[in-house]
Amino acid sequence: SVEFLSFANSTTLDNKSYFTNCIFTWTDSMIDATNNGVAHMTMWQVRGIRINGCQFRDERSDYNKPDQTHGIIANESGYIVKESIASNTTLPMIGTGHEYTPTKFDNFTYGIRVENAGTKECNISKTIFNDNFCGVYASASNNLNIIDNTFNIVPNNNQNGNVGNGYLDAQALGLFVESSNDYTITNNDFIGIDAMKSTCGIQIKNSVCLAFKELSVENNYFKRLFIGSQALGTNRGAFQPWTLGGQVTNHVGLTYKCNKFEDCTFGIYSTEQQCSNCNYTGINLNQGSLSMPVKNEFIGTRTYDIYNHCPTPISYYAPARTVLNSIKTYNVNKYRAKNSGADCGEIGRFSDIVPIAMDSNITPILPPTVITQSSTQPRNSTGETQLGLVEEYLSCQDYKAAMRVLNSIAITEENVQEIEDYKMYVGYLIEFGNALKIPEYSLMELEDHQTIAGAKVRGILYFRGIKTDYHPSVVVDEQKTSPNTKSKKVANSILEEEVVTVSPNPANDNIVVTYNLDENANGVFIICDMQGKEVIKQYLQNNQGEQTINLSKLSLGTYYYKVINGEETIKLDKLVIIK
Repeated sequence: SVEFLSFANSTTLDNKSYFTNCIFTWTDSMIDATNNGVAHMTMWQVRGIRINGCQFRDERSDYNKPDQTHGIIANESGYIVKESIASNTTLPMIGTGHEYTPTKFDNFTYGIRVENAGTKECNISKTIFNDNFCGVYASASNNLNIIDNTFNIVPNNNQNGNVGNGYLDAQALGLFVESSNDYTITNNDFIGIDAMKSTCGIQIKNSVCLAFKELSVENNYFKRLFIGSQALGTNRGAFQPWTLGGQVTNHVGLTYKCNKFEDCTFGIYSTEQQCSNCNYTGINLNQGSLSMPVKNEFIGTRTYDIYNHCPTPISYYAPARTVLNSIKTYNVNKYRAKNSGADCGEIGRFSDIVPIAMDSNITPILPPTVITQSSTQPRNSTGETQLGLVEEYLSCQDYKAAMRVLNSIAITEENVQEIEDYKMYVGYLIEFGNALKIPEYSLMELEDHQTIAGAKVRGILYFRGIKTDYHPSVVVDEQKTSPNTKSKKVANSILEEEVVTVSPNPANDNIVVTYNLDENANGVFIICDMQGKEVIKQYLQNNQGEQTINLSKLSLGTYYYKVINGEETIKLDKLVIIK
């Protein structure tokens, strides 16, 4: 519907565009959409776009939908999604005379999907997400604010018992955050329909990568979910500042405060799977302290309130006079604090918690005065970590400055993979001048890495429509997991059978290519070396079948193969040849 392309390169200018009280909708009269990236709005290398009280809908019948749909999809971009305030509003707020029109996202694979925003501001507030596979997906975005929203989480397949890995078409998530080191998640409702269905309110993955600070999920309400909030991989760290008494270890990372979990099978679930730095898996080891406890409330029917499936136990500090046995935990040491802790207002969030005063003559929101900055120097970099400074330079496309900072960082056992991947990624930006110009074969070297650079590469591949199988998944440790999963909107036939498979891989002298393409497809199978040079090209007979390809003339090593139909890349993956 709307496409924003890069402008004012190498500056920090805000885009002046805004949308107020607009409706974006698709119906069955829409021209058939056969690609994987249909969206109402796309953004690339812009910032400051404002969405006020708009509605994004997909009203098409299931048979007429493509695999993946988006309300908004953004790469290297920032935006503000919020309510509009007017004298005649469509949805009253619970309260006395306080009204606003929220923004709404209904029935998408992703309501909002943003990747590689860096330090660009991404604000989402007073917004309702209904019946999406994932309401908000945010990756490598370090100025993320999710405040005062409602996520109604409904899995596509409502059969009981279909929980966790392996039932991917039956899952649904409210918010997914990956490799993002500075975020605010507060005053949100995450509401499911049944705690035995495969639903998750918030999933946070690898959010503390060498950034020594506390990140919190605070004052949120979780109800009728299989998992209220799940932490995957590395979401904590530790540092040793010198004090008058010597050197002590301070634990930092993801902390849960003042949240309410009602009728959730698991309230807080931490697992070491898919870690970026496996020496620091899990969440902050100290959830509160003896002098400052965390206030989370667990009520209703549940199995575990805090489930820690990581090697190191968590220390959980509840307020004074709390009955510790009432908190159901696994691999958690429970302590009663000396006091009740700081007042955090209501535990959890309710829909009328933030009334908005309004005047009867208020008109729809107008764009505020925009303060522009033409300098390429990073903003607000004082006191930031060195990697934070790298992200600032990347946000204003000063790639050489980002590389200078990376070269100044001391390499340790803990950060070596993170820094090496960062350098490789920034090196590609310097070489090709733009993230979307980096060749596919270069991106493939990082796509499976659980580092910030790996997350950035996956975002680029997804945005380019080359590989669209990077989706979050509700993880259950007792079952076999599948890191790259299909979303709820993917047809069951695609889940059951890959479009193209190559075996064996690693290969010797021959491979067998099995394919099942669209009826009118004219597939071409291509093998390239890691410099991008084509070494084998073979046309596929018909649209489905098997073909044997001889590799005897190729030397051992790593290659990549792709299947294309015209200009569309259908499959792209690695091929390893051993002799």
